[in-house]
Amino acid sequence: MATTLIMAIRTGPEGCAGGPAPRIHRPATAPLPRGRRRFRNGAARSVVAARMETSLRAGENRFEILVEGDVVGVAEFLDDGGRRIFHHTRVDDAMAGKGLAGRLVGHALDETRKEGRRIVPVCSYVNAYVGRHDEYADAVDPATEADGDLVEARA
Repeated sequence: MATTLIMAIRTGPEGCAGGPAPRIHRPATAPLPRGRRRFRNGAARSVVAARMETSLRAGENRFEILVEGDVVGVAEFLDDGGRRIFHHTRVDDAMAGKGLAGRLVGHALDETRKEGRRIVPVCSYVNAYVGRHDEYADAVDPATEADGDLVEARA
């Protein structure tokens, strides 16, 4: 039995004649081409996991995420005794919206836990991530003003 792909053409306010090019709308129930996945809101986006790797750059106090060999994101930290203070996470604008920050932070937190360190999320993204992922709750210490001051002092 063949799967039928249902597509609808949606046009701009002027219509096709003389207006903008039609946009293809794929209903949320339609199957996706290989290498794409759907999110809760029905939107589809590419998955770059096949060309992605994460690594720890200990000398630079950061985790990196690379796509096809290029660094496209970092999660920066400071080690303070048995605690790892995550203070900044960023992903290149060109790669935003592909789930790379989540993969990067997940890897960084897993490695931090393996090292036996406590996670201190000064970075708002890391803080939100640990709030959504209960599996890290036992390894997280809440960030304090002193942690923020330490980050500023070492910057």
